[in-house]
Amino acid sequence: MKTRPPAASADGMNWLTSEVEALAAAEAAAAAADAADDSLARSVGLHLRGRTTFREGLLDEEDPARWVYHRGLKAAALSGNWAEAESIVEEMARAGHVPGPRAYHALVCAHAAAGDADGALGAIRRCWDAGVTPMPETYASVVSAAVAAGDLATAEAVVASNRRAGVDCTRSWQHLVVALLKAGEAEKGLEVLAQGEAEGLQLSDGVYEALIELHCKEGNFTSAQQVLAYMRAGINGAPRPGMQHYVPIINAQAEHGDPEVAFELLDELRLQGDFPHSMLGVCHTVVAAQLRAAQSIEEAKSHVLRMKTLMMRQGLQPGSPFFTAQLQTALRLDDLPTAVQAFKALRQRSGWALGGLTDEELSKLLLLLSRADLPAELHEVLAVMCREERAMPAAAMAPDARGCTILGAWVKRRMDQTAGLSPAASASRADQDAASLAAAAAAGPRSCLFIDGVAIDPQSLSCVDAGSGAVLAVSRMGVRELRAELAARKAPVSGNKKELAKRVQKLRQLDDARAALQQLKADAKKEEQRKMRVIVTDAFWHDGRLVQESRYEDEMEVEAEKEEEEEDAPDWGGEEEEAGRRTGGEEEPLDADEEVPFSDSLDRERYVLPAVPLFTSPQASAFDGAVMLLGAVVDLLAAPSASDLQLLTSWAVGSGNVAAAAYLLAAIHALGDGPLQGQVPAAVLDENNTQLAELCAAQGFDPTSVVNELLKDKVPNPEEADPLGRSYQDMFAITF
Repeated sequence: MKTRPPAASADGMNWLTSEVEALAAAEAAAAAADAADDSLARSVGLHLRGRTTFREGLLDEEDPARWVYHRGLKAAALSGNWAEAESIVEEMARAGHVPGPRAYHALVCAHAAAGDADGALGAIRRCWDAGVTPMPETYASVVSAAVAAGDLATAEAVVASNRRAGVDCTRSWQHLVVALLKAGEAEKGLEVLAQGEAEGLQLSDGVYEALIELHCKEGNFTSAQQVLAYMRAGINGAPRPGMQHYVPIINAQAEHGDPEVAFELLDELRLQGDFPHSMLGVCHTVVAAQLRAAQSIEEAKSHVLRMKTLMMRQGLQPGSPFFTAQLQTALRLDDLPTAVQAFKALRQRSGWALGGLTDEELSKLLLLLSRADLPAELHEVLAVMCREERAMPAAAMAPDARGCTILGAWVKRRMDQTAGLSPAASASRADQDAASLAAAAAAGPRSCLFIDGVAIDPQSLSCVDAGSGAVLAVSRMGVRELRAELAARKAPVSGNKKELAKRVQKLRQLDDARAALQQLKADAKKEEQRKMRVIVTDAFWHDGRLVQESRYEDEMEVEAEKEEEEEDAPDWGGEEEEAGRRTGGEEEPLDADEEVPFSDSLDRERYVLPAVPLFTSPQASAFDGAVMLLGAVVDLLAAPSASDLQLLTSWAVGSGNVAAAAYLLAAIHALGDGPLQGQVPAAVLDENNTQLAELCAAQGFDPTSVVNELLKDKVPNPEEADPLGRSYQDMFAITF
């Protein structure tokens, strides 16, 4: 029976002819690929033609007589002692034991461990010439050594030889693909990757990581996340993604993409359990990106709370980059209370708080503090500027509408309040900032942390009602609430409900006991005060001579001086150590470029401004303003305005504060004779100098001696002998 011939194709050729040509083309391509591999293998001396007859069948590497040599070769390979390995191989040959694949593999590894890529290539070539087929791991070691030496051409030639020898080339191919992708040869790397996939080779963790990094570098976040999804699904035996696969995408999305996507991936990685302490830097990167994108104070606070909750669950504490980002965002959004809290957290963390701020951001911080009438916080920032050697930004010293810089703006407000002006008359945004800061300082942070859906008070670390904020009684808490509170306190969370409740109860009792001890200590201190009759002597001096002396009796409060004994912590059945760690996880180690903060004693020797202000903002006096002004002049080389100087002079003279007058006199002297000479009009300096000198003289102090001593030692030390007689000790006694 005749069959009907197949219909001709459109180009006149039937299907059989097309199939034959396709097969021929495939064979030609394969032959060309083999020829290319042969050419590459020939370049490193590992080609097939002319090779010695294979000897694998003549070798028995399980022979116990070889084991002593193999043990020596293994030790030499692990230590990178290729000379010892060479010696053992030669000794094997002399003993009649022809070195086999394992022996040559150890020799290659010894050269590779020593960083000798040429030696590793020579060793595998000797193996090849001896008629011994190298092991797959041997090829991979040679490729790895060539990659480490930056010789990608040799690595590619060894992989080609591996393929043509009929030995599994998966590992050597993986090394080559990763090296090409990470070396910037993306086109070549993808070509080699496609060739291996066509041959059925399996991708490794390193190949997937290199692919993700390549896509992220090119800004192709969609493809990077597709690779991640491919791994999550386990398609074609893909390995489970780990930290090394998530981190490049998280960082790229945070810095150049969508910070919210970065946070979601970070939380997904946390849920997988692969979240070591080294992830702290990634958390900082993500929260910094979220805060940069925040458009409102509420949004910024939400980002901070979410990230702190995530970190707390993993036992991590925010580091300096976290609080620097929070400070920058608070300044951008004019959120002064948060800015102050972040600044203080930075100081408490490492002592270096301003390194991440630009001059513009630093200027804004100084201006907000001064206009909000927060001199103690302003003093603290200026002191940090001294220690970090930050110059005073020009914008911070630009006079406002009243002619005041940051050194005098708060003084004007304080004097206006003292004069009894109506608050409505001087209301401004700075008033609102100051009120907000005071309320925040009094109330503290009231936002709850949420651990597994359970609300936790961030101050007491107790489980609370999410609506009212009331602390839940232990008897009303379930297993989930008990474990959440224990997790917040960094205590063990294992055990049944009874054990968990007992543990929480002990920790809360420990908190109560500590609070009670502190209260008892405060009450005892008050009871130690008593009144006693004393004889008071008033002495008046002039030009170093006693002019008049009077004595009279008076009553005064005297506090008994007693050494305070070390507080003994109560014993709570071994739970105290767990409770002591409840407020945080692992501490962030200081970075290599961070230094230990300056001590306050060193600050007093080097600077006018001590590290920590000895007053609070509501208690600030003319003396505190004078100290800041002198510190700005001497330590920061910043000249005040004429209005600053006049305001502080008026305040010091009006309040009779002779110590403030002394510091202002020293500042005037430095302004009139030093690098800032001419910055303030001479007439202004003379006028204020006269008023201040008269105040000092009226109290029996020599203005010239006082100024010289202040500028000589920066800050007076009342404990040292006073060469001026009645100057510093008496001056400070009168003032305070």
